Amino acid sequence: MNKFIASLCAIAAIAGLAVSPAIAQPAPKIAVVDMAKLLDGHPKTEEQNTKLKADEAKAKLQGDMRLKIEEIQKKQNEVQSFRSNTQRSLQQRIQNFRKLMFEEITVVVNDVAQKKGANLVFDKSGPSLLGIPSLVYADPAFDITEDVLKEIAKGGAAKPAEAGSVTFPAAK
Repeated sequence: MNKFIASLCAIAAIAGLAVSPAIAQPAPKIAVVDMAKLLDGHPKTEEQNTKLKADEAKAKLQGDMRLKIEEIQKKQNEVQSFRSNTQRSLQQRIQNFRKLMFEEITVVVNDVAQKKGANLVFDKSGPSLLGIPSLVYADPAFDITEDVLKEIAKGGAAKPAEAGSVTFPAAK
């Protein structure tokens, strides 16, 4: 009996399909869609937006990087300027110190040289502007360096202003 009912249902279904469309026409069904939402929610759109945002982020980062580079270069210029000014100041201080020291040492050298009866004093410490020694030979007996060091160590170095000008006896 189940087979009979199943056959009857199948015949009824076929008969229903055979009915002409003019007789039983279904009512129209209307649908609405939000294409913008579908476009925004589409996986490919999201992927493309991610790529574009990455490009925008990259461009923004490059812009930020350029600003940082300019800032770093400005700081480097400031550091270089500071370094140059500091070196120049230090060199000036060294130069002033050496000048004062040479003036002080010269007073003691002149004093020791006069006490020893020297007519001339040569500096044997280094080469001339030509790169050759300014003193080719000197008997060590004429070297007063140690005597001058002893006087300086004793505090015998007079101030350059106190020493005045040094006069040497006239050549004979």
